[in-house]
Amino acid sequence: MWGWYAWRRRRVLEARPHPGHRAVTELQRILPSVTVVTQNVDGLHAEAGSAEVVELHGNIRRVRCLDRAHPFTGDVPDDDDRDPPPCPLCGSPLRPDVVWFGEMLPERAVARAWDEAERCDALLLVGTSGTVWPAAELPHVARRSGAAVVEVNPEPSELTHLADVFLQGAAGTVLPALVEEVRSRQAAPP
Repeated sequence: MWGWYAWRRRRVLEARPHPGHRAVTELQRILPSVTVVTQNVDGLHAEAGSAEVVELHGNIRRVRCLDRAHPFTGDVPDDDDRDPPPCPLCGSPLRPDVVWFGEMLPERAVARAWDEAERCDALLLVGTSGTVWPAAELPHVARRSGAAVVEVNPEPSELTHLADVFLQGAAGTVLPALVEEVRSRQAAPP
């Protein structure tokens, strides 16, 4: 397990944010109340500069211990001969700070995501199949609270029926255009 995640972590560290990630960061600059809630574990939203990011499934760039969830600070010990290496605080095996199948999502992240969905005016749903629960519940929560739902996806998803607007296409193409539209509407006289 440790070796496989070390390989994945190295691959993620080679990845760079695409224009969609950067557009979300720009949207946060234009509208400071924007919060990103993501199921992705790659950390690319933060790398792109997004300030408010709720990671529902954790972050592969971080490591914690198995037994007590001590966060591991510093460089991830991918070159340690022990598989997995021990936590320097308690000796428990280290593990990636991601949610594995069958595990509960982090309570704080879930609470924050639900709070944001209940309070938002609009929910932008980007690049999801809409089949992973409980995250797939968030657009439902937003709709029940009166928010508009806008979906950006290459193909319709399990959640498209909830969308007030469906923008078909890749996030790296559609989101920059959407941000330009928001920017032009803010600059236009009332």
